[in-house]
Amino acid sequence: MQDAYVAESGTYVGNWTMIGYNMPQSNNFNYTGAIQTNTLALAGLQATEGWSATNKAKLNDCAANSKWSIQVEEAQTANAAKGSPISYTADTPAATNSSTSDCSQLTPNFTFIGQ
Repeated sequence: MQDAYVAESGTYVGNWTMIGYNMPQSNNFNYTGAIQTNTLALAGLQATEGWSATNKAKLNDCAANSKWSIQVEEAQTANAAKGSPISYTADTPAATNSSTSDCSQLTPNFTFIGQ
């Protein structure tokens, strides 16, 4: 949805309302859209959190309050050449200590978003 919004606006990244996305409701996660203004200028946009989810309770070996997020930024030349002016970086919570598995096992394909 963000790609379509950027393609239409040509110069802006939109918040959830602007791109027509409704925040999910869940008993397991709290979701936030970190872009607080309606839009951000795409030109020169550095990595900015566009979306995050924090688990409310422990999930298997993943501790409560672990955070998954998506960063958005203006695409560098290589990504722009592929046809997208925006790039995404997904992040999953890492292990808190050596005896704990990281949360990426719960969402193994999450970091491939936008790849």
